[in-house]
Amino acid sequence: MSWIDKDDLVGWQAYFHARNRIVAALLHSPYEYGGRVVRESQYADIKHLVSMQYATAHGRGWALEDVLKGPSGLPELLPSKLPEIRKMMAGYSDSIFRANPDEFPTPKMDKPPRRGHGVSQPSKITLLPWAAKTVARQLFRPVGHTSAERPQTSIAHQDNRWWRIAQFDSAIVSNAEGTGASWYKRDPKRVREMLTESTRLHAALLKDWHALSKQYKAALPELTSLDSWKKIFEEHTQSEVK
Repeated sequence: MSWIDKDDLVGWQAYFHARNRIVAALLHSPYEYGGRVVRESQYADIKHLVSMQYATAHGRGWALEDVLKGPSGLPELLPSKLPEIRKMMAGYSDSIFRANPDEFPTPKMDKPPRRGHGVSQPSKITLLPWAAKTVARQLFRPVGHTSAERPQTSIAHQDNRWWRIAQFDSAIVSNAEGTGASWYKRDPKRVREMLTESTRLHAALLKDWHALSKQYKAALPELTSLDSWKKIFEEHTQSEVK
């Protein structure tokens, strides 16, 4: 499969993308507070939440928590973090894949799209008011009981854009590899809780940016030394043998 077609911004990979991007900015960014990196991280959380990708958003929250703890705990995460992420994701329907989409209930809309048109991408002029309306809908509008019982639509991976899926309460979405699909289900309470936590974590990151940057820069020689990695591999190899 071509790397162009892969989607490693969702699923278990999202934790590592988010964590490593922030750490790289703390270490190397020449801009105050890493330039746009914190703002774009918050935007990404919002996009995942309105897209009903709650497992991904959860993993990204863990990433910020681990960054805020400082560099000393990074080596300890190597053997344990991925199993923890996979266990967490098993509790979210958007990360549970089935090879046969027919195993899901048949999608059905309670009413057809307005004027017979599907969802269209907002323009630059309408984006801000449209996004505000969409986020408000995700936060406060109750989910219809029929949408909880069956999906409203099916969306192929290549058509899964945040501005499209955010208009539904539930949808069957195929994965990038084409090997399965999962059932995305909107949960306003979860969106409110996760958005609040995301805002708190990003605010803490901005508040502690300079102190964290100094910590990570001071720890860089030790974290990247050959002796440190040799010790890490030896410890984990011995533990696996036992």
